[in-house]
Amino acid sequence: MGSILHWHPMAEKGRQLLADAGYDTKVSDARIVIDHLEVAKKLGSPILRCVAGNLFVRDEGHDMTAAADDAVAILREACRAAEDMGMKIAMENHADFTVRELASIHSR
Repeated sequence: MGSILHWHPMAEKGRQLLADAGYDTKVSDARIVIDHLEVAKKLGSPILRCVAGNLFVRDEGHDMTAAADDAVAILREACRAAEDMGMKIAMENHADFTVRELASIHSR
């Protein structure tokens, strides 16, 4: 699906694909993830792959603590939906978060 964070360029293609399929994309980031979960389930996939950012996010001056907090808030809601659907969310690390930051996101 690309990025779970709406402000990241990797989020745009996924939102556009949803819009092209008739989904409302003027919704919360968590709702976008849930919509992608629904599409993945229809396609027979037991997982949804996503990212938060890429290796440039930190260098571009983004607040990584805020990005991690946003990721946690989005994933809390989306993971509940994934569990209800019998699915999993796989979040790749694209060198945006340190190992400690990513572990913190997952533990929260």
